[in-house]
Amino acid sequence: MKYWGWEPAEIVGKQPVDFIPPDNLGLLQESVSGITDGRSSVEITAPFRRKNGEYAIIEFFGAPVIKDGSVAGIQVIGRDVTERKRMEETNRETSRRLAEIIDFLPDPTIVIDKAGIVVAWNRAMELMSGIAASDMIGKGEHSYTSWISGNTGSILIDYVLRQDIEGIKTAYRNVHFEGNTVKTEKDITRVDGTRFSLWISATPLINDKGEITGAIESVRDVTDQKKIQRALRESNAYLDTVINTLADPLFIKDRRHRFVKLNNSFCQFSGHTREELLGKSDYDFFQKEEADIFWEKDEVVFLTRHENENEENITDSLGNTHTISTKKTLYTNTAGEEFIVGIIRDITERKRAEAALRITNKKLNLLSGITRHDIKNQLMALNAYIYLSGEAIDDPAELKQFFAKEERIADVIAHQISFTKDYEDLGVKAPIWQNVNTVIASVIPRLPMRNVHVDAGDPGLEIFADPLLEKVFYNLIDNALRYGGEQMTSLRVMNREDNGVLIIAAEDDGTGISAEDKTQLFTRGFGKHTGLGLYLSREILAITGITITETGTPGRGARFEIVGPKGAYRFTGTM
Repeated sequence: MKYWGWEPAEIVGKQPVDFIPPDNLGLLQESVSGITDGRSSVEITAPFRRKNGEYAIIEFFGAPVIKDGSVAGIQVIGRDVTERKRMEETNRETSRRLAEIIDFLPDPTIVIDKAGIVVAWNRAMELMSGIAASDMIGKGEHSYTSWISGNTGSILIDYVLRQDIEGIKTAYRNVHFEGNTVKTEKDITRVDGTRFSLWISATPLINDKGEITGAIESVRDVTDQKKIQRALRESNAYLDTVINTLADPLFIKDRRHRFVKLNNSFCQFSGHTREELLGKSDYDFFQKEEADIFWEKDEVVFLTRHENENEENITDSLGNTHTISTKKTLYTNTAGEEFIVGIIRDITERKRAEAALRITNKKLNLLSGITRHDIKNQLMALNAYIYLSGEAIDDPAELKQFFAKEERIADVIAHQISFTKDYEDLGVKAPIWQNVNTVIASVIPRLPMRNVHVDAGDPGLEIFADPLLEKVFYNLIDNALRYGGEQMTSLRVMNREDNGVLIIAAEDDGTGISAEDKTQLFTRGFGKHTGLGLYLSREILAITGITITETGTPGRGARFEIVGPKGAYRFTGTM
């Protein structure tokens, strides 16, 4: 009794009511009656007043004292369990509060003890599973998965309690671990046939000794989220399909001017893969001067929020310069992020054709003027000889001479008219890409080749020229056959690049061209035939900026060099 502050002498003669609260006296008296009635022993727990007035929780063990075959008294042993009872109450309160918290969690949540017995089943889990908590609390291992049709195990049992890491990796897909927590995604069928997509996480409950005392599992229904994700993927796939069918290059840039989406045409146009382009800016791929302009035009759209359309120059990965028309507009997504959507149209060939048309019109006006002037001069001479013929009607010899001159003048006029037939088609059609090898092969059957062999050169070479290009090579081969001499046996076409330009050389092994004739070779009217073939050839090539000169050595064959500027030639890779 000293433990509770009483001296033995202070206890002797006292009644239980002096130490035990009245509410507990009935239980005490019943227990004492049981002992005196012959029970072997009793055990009760009741408050006991200490001397300082506080109450301790005592576990009393009472047993009869037998003397001469009858109960002579009662022996009572008391054990202070105040602290244990306080801890039990604290644990009960903690569990109650934890159960309340778990019950109000928005995600379906289950708690089990270390034996796999369900100790908590919150309202959200009731709603998801269709099973009341009262039907699950206290149930054993795997009972809490019964609402999932066909599910043969639990992430809680497999991992948290058994620590069966390999087993869970086999049973569940997309498993990953974050510290003590294991997470996985699982598609399940509820007992009523409803399909769910669940995101499940499980964490062990560990006491202060490091022992696993249970586990808590939360389940998130991500069915709607998965539907949205699938719809988004399908939408993106549809969008990708649509933009990838566009023939024009399309790009999307974020506010930092980085590419975030591109179609196949843009990749082909730029000469870079999608992986190389995404996340990069114009400065990573194009010349700084070009990128500066692109950046400036983008900023105009971002700041004014108005679309714009501009003509710009751009250099691709092969060093080819293109003239493009770019239409840019602003797009703002639901998160408020701004993007530039741009569509490019390569107008390089259109611009070349426009320039060629301007040059052609100028040349046609010039040629028409020259032809009219020449024919007019010839007609004046013809009229003069006709007059003289009338005067010499009585002099047959002189009249014959006048007739011969009139015939020559008529032939010249005929050739001049014939020349107008050749150049009336000059520039009528827009310039196009033409394979040199194919063009040469098409004119050879129309010429008297004798035994002369022609090497038509690189089968992959194309040049951007007027559709009358075949007349150029027709005239070159025709002149070689006419003036190369009988000893000529071959004509070879070769090409090489030099300082950004293309040089096509057409050379034969004939007699060559004299130094004197070289200076007038491309002059209109010079030559032993019509004097118009090489002149016309030069004009045809000049439409797209291509030049032609003769660089051969007299006595060792003629050599014509055709020089195409950058952008006027390309190689298709055909072998």
